[in-house]
Amino acid sequence: MSCRIKNAKGVHDLYFCFKGEKGNKLFNLD
Repeated sequence: MSCRIKNAKGVHDLYFCFKGEKGNKLFNLD
């Protein structure tokens, strides 16, 4: 997946870290 960003040069990696408590749903989507 990629997208264009103005005024950004070079290659950059973007990471997301999702944390939750044990026993709870991290994502509750319908």
